[in-house]
Amino acid sequence: MSAFNAEARHESERQNRLCRRYLAGRDKIEDIAVLRVFRGKKLMIVQQRALLTMRCRAQIAAAGATIVGLVSSVGTVLQTLQSGDVDAAIIDVEVDDETLVHLATLLDAMKVPFVFASAAKSNWQGYILSDDRLHLRKIADALLGSPGKSSTLH
Repeated sequence: MSAFNAEARHESERQNRLCRRYLAGRDKIEDIAVLRVFRGKKLMIVQQRALLTMRCRAQIAAAGATIVGLVSSVGTVLQTLQSGDVDAAIIDVEVDDETLVHLATLLDAMKVPFVFASAAKSNWQGYILSDDRLHLRKIADALLGSPGKSSTLH
């Protein structure tokens, strides 16, 4: 593992610890049944600006997923993918067009499911990365498939 990759992994682990502290300091966020499809998954977030809020990260963590990387370039995406620890990726639509094309090509070639998402915008019709469970469920279903009847609430 390269020094850069080790540093990126260390930063991701630090952010996950902060998230766990954030969750511990709140009224307990219950197991989020509607987001169970995220359980045990490792997600990579590709962002140009701060797309992932602490509250959104907390929702993803409460669902049982881990954010393995907050990355901003094709090179760091490739290094993260080479570690083999990525189940799916969420790409910020604000990333420049050339990088979006390179990322889509790379992720598709490596058979890593991905979606393009935006911070909550009233005029955005695509995926929205926010702490809203319905928005997160839409992303989870697109990335990993619907969890099936056994894990839905009735």
